[in-house]
Amino acid sequence: LPMNKDNLFTSGISLSPQDLILYEHTLKDLIQEFLPFESYSLYFPKPAKGQFRAKLEVRYNAEEAQLMLPLRLRGRDLCYFIARGVELEAPEALPPYLEALAACSLEKILLYKGSITDQLTGMATRDYFMSKLNRELDLIQNCMMPTTGGCKDPGIPTFSGSVGVVVLDLDHFQRINDRYGYGLGDSIIADLSASIKEVVTESVICARIFDDKFAFLIPDGRPKACAKLAEELRALVEKFQVADPLTGDVLKISVSAGYANYPQSLSGPHFKRSADEQARILMRKAAKAVATAKDFGRNCVFAYSEILQKGAKVLEVLPLQRLALSIGQSVDAREGARFLVWSPDYQSGTQARLTEDERISGTYPTMYKAEVVIIEVQEEIAFAEILHL
Repeated sequence: LPMNKDNLFTSGISLSPQDLILYEHTLKDLIQEFLPFESYSLYFPKPAKGQFRAKLEVRYNAEEAQLMLPLRLRGRDLCYFIARGVELEAPEALPPYLEALAACSLEKILLYKGSITDQLTGMATRDYFMSKLNRELDLIQNCMMPTTGGCKDPGIPTFSGSVGVVVLDLDHFQRINDRYGYGLGDSIIADLSASIKEVVTESVICARIFDDKFAFLIPDGRPKACAKLAEELRALVEKFQVADPLTGDVLKISVSAGYANYPQSLSGPHFKRSADEQARILMRKAAKAVATAKDFGRNCVFAYSEILQKGAKVLEVLPLQRLALSIGQSVDAREGARFLVWSPDYQSGTQARLTEDERISGTYPTMYKAEVVIIEVQEEIAFAEILHL
C-alpha cells in the first residue's frame, strides 16, 4: 500500500514498540471495531540476518481461524497483530483493506501521542503532566476523605499512597540563549532530555513544563525517593558539557532542583480543595523549593519541607530589635515559631601549635548569631523579634 501523503504529522514523533505495548488496549479496541476476534497478541519478529528490520506480510490460516495482521505506519513495519477466532469471507481480497484500516488505527494513536508529547524533548507536555497529577491526587484523596457511606466514586479503586513532584530549572540558561543562540540552546535541552530519560524509571512521568524547566511525577513517591531522584538528576546535569561549534567554548550546565510531596507538603484547608487545585498548590510548593535552591547558590536540591528549617534569610534588620524574613504563609510559617540565625559563610580555618614539631588544624563551626521569634506573618515575608543576641 502506498504511504498516505496527506498525513497531518510533519514532526519527528513516531510510534515505537514500547508505545504499542503502552497503548495495547487502545489498539485492540480500535482494531476490534473492524475485525471481530476472540483473542489477540502482539508479536515482534526478529529481522533476518543481514536485514535491519523484519519484513512483515499478512498471513491467514483458515483452519486455525488465525490472522497475522502487519502493523505498518508510514511504510515502516512495526509488529504483527495476531487475531484468533477470525473468519474471513474473502481471504484473498480483504487483507489489504484490513492493513489499511490497521494503519488508520495507528494514526489515531500517533495523533494522541503527538498531542501529549513535547516535540523538542520527547517528554510529556505540561497539560498531560497536570492531568496525570490530578488523577494521582484524586485517587489518594478518594481514600483519605471518603464521603458518607463510602468512597466518592465507587468506580475508582482506592489505595493509600503518596505522590512526589520534582522540578528542575536550568541555571542561567537564558544567558546561553542570548550569547550562543537559541539553536544551540534547543540542542542542549534535547540532548539533556535524552540523557535524563535514560536514567529515569518508566513509572516516573517526565515533562517539559516550560522552556528550560522540567517536572517529574513519582507515583507513591516518598520524600527519600524524591530526594534521591533530584540529586541524581542534579549530578547528571552537572557532568553534562557541550561545545559551541562556532566559538569552541565549552559550556557547563547546572540545575536547581526542588521537590514537594503529597500529602506531606499540604496542610489544613488545602485538603478541602479539589484535586485540580491541590495539584496546582503542590506544583507551587515545588517551585518555591526551586527558588530557595537558587537563593542558596544554585546547583543544589531543596525540599519544600526544608524551607522552614534552613531556607529562610534575613532580608533586613529593622529598628527595635526586629528582622524581616524571607518566609511567610506560602511556606507555612506561623507566629510564635522560634529560629536560630547564623552566618553560613562564617566557617573559617585555624591552626594551633602544641609543641615545636606538633601542629593541629581544623575549621570552626558555623556560629549562631541570634535566636528570634516570629511575631507577624504575611504571604511571602514574616517579621521576627530578637530574643537573644
